[in-house]
Amino acid sequence: IAPNSERLEEVATSELDEDYIIQRYVCNELTWNTRKFDVRMFWFVASVDPLIVLYHDGYSRIGNGDYSENDFKDTTSHLTTHTGLGEEIKDTFQEFEKRLFQHYRSSP
Repeated sequence: IAPNSERLEEVATSELDEDYIIQRYVCNELTWNTRKFDVRMFWFVASVDPLIVLYHDGYSRIGNGDYSENDFKDTTSHLTTHTGLGEEIKDTFQEFEKRLFQHYRSSP
């Protein structure tokens, strides 16, 4: 359901028989070469006393299409879950850190 859409208003203000999850859509977000991405990191708490945590850097998943906040009909630009959308593009956590540092060094 697109932000500010009539359907969102309908779901938010009526009692429906279906369950919905409504969340705020983050706009003006950091992209990976014009594509949305997410970061997957893994933590395992083996013990809380004493605290023992195992950690793996994980990876980044990059969307299949160029991201546009103006077109919510093209799901390939808004999703990084590649089920049925094409080949999954992944990169290492180190590449994510590198891009993040480059972005913030170049931003005012």
